[in-house]
Amino acid sequence: MTRRLRYLILALSLAVLIAAAGTAGAATTSFISPIDILVNGCGTTIHLTGSLHNVGTLTGNSGGGLLLSFVTNPQGVTGVDTNGVSYQGTGVTTFTATFNGAATLTFVNNFRLISQGTTPDLLVMEVLHVAVDANGVIAAAFDRPSVTCR
Repeated sequence: MTRRLRYLILALSLAVLIAAAGTAGAATTSFISPIDILVNGCGTTIHLTGSLHNVGTLTGNSGGGLLLSFVTNPQGVTGVDTNGVSYQGTGVTTFTATFNGAATLTFVNNFRLISQGTTPDLLVMEVLHVAVDANGVIAAAFDRPSVTCR
């Protein structure tokens, strides 16, 4: 199951909790996602293992608006590339969405694989933002991903 699908399932679950509690309220959940994946970057393939710690919150206000937020950070994420170089995963990923007639969604991913020694670090950064007015018209939208070896 992809991380985005997990977020959607979590968001729907939180929405049900808010709806059951009434129009105003908040619900928070926290879960761990184990990872075991291959990442290509900096001219090599890195095998990553560890966990991602995820915290999701859904807050409803008495006016019917909602704020949905997720924060994900690596815990114990380590990797080894095809040359035997070790990496440590660090960073944070955030997602926030507000719904109150209009809607805004912002996704920021700042993930770093820090190598041991002189091998370049792999830096992944993405900022995605979408704003939709109350008529459903996209007022602003951009996606700025970058992958850097440094």
